[in-house]
Amino acid sequence: MNDPNSRDNSLDQPSENHLYVISAGRFVGRFEDLYNNVGDPWNQSEDVIVNESRRLLTVEWCRKLAAKKVGGQRLRVVEFGCGFGFMTARLRDLGFNAWGVDISKTAISKARRTHRSNRFIIGNICDEQLLHRLKPDVIVMAEITWYILPELAAVLRNLQKEAQSRDQPLYLIHMLATYSPGEQGYGTEFFTTHDEILEYFQLKYLEAASFFRPSNSPTVNPSYGSFFVAELR
Repeated sequence: MNDPNSRDNSLDQPSENHLYVISAGRFVGRFEDLYNNVGDPWNQSEDVIVNESRRLLTVEWCRKLAAKKVGGQRLRVVEFGCGFGFMTARLRDLGFNAWGVDISKTAISKARRTHRSNRFIIGNICDEQLLHRLKPDVIVMAEITWYILPELAAVLRNLQKEAQSRDQPLYLIHMLATYSPGEQGYGTEFFTTHDEILEYFQLKYLEAASFFRPSNSPTVNPSYGSFFVAELR
């Protein structure tokens, strides 16, 4: 999904990606067309994205949370909005019980071929029954929140409900692009900054940070990003 370190990091920038997703301050949401017509949406297979600092933090937090598991069980991690599955595959290769979920059948098909795994499934984070069936210890939401704003409150209620149905806590690792003042044209009524994201979610945060990467190129915008890990019970 859209990443603040990609070359296309404005919610309203008239780029090829955003023609299918968010354009002129409006949500479009044509994800199947996006994955059919754009070879590598948001450059998600490039090393600068795969090894972006918040994704490396995600790996380290999964290691920490896995150490808390009892009985020798593997940590079950579910990444919603997995796209081509590079984050999910990395977690799987490191020994976690990792699953990738995306609403695009094209993205899931390519993820299965690329990583030679059937642990990629078509689905939606808004599906309460799917969430309960997967029974994750950790949910990863990497750059999908802008695309579920109308459903976000219901998603958070579902996560709380799922957390309260179990003996062990549920953890949420959340990453989202943020933007320079005045640049964001969509979703401003929800949040515009890292601090506003934390205020909206109102969870028990184990770690939270905002990220900034300057750009020396006139064709690449500076990169902004929000990151948090939260515990739900």
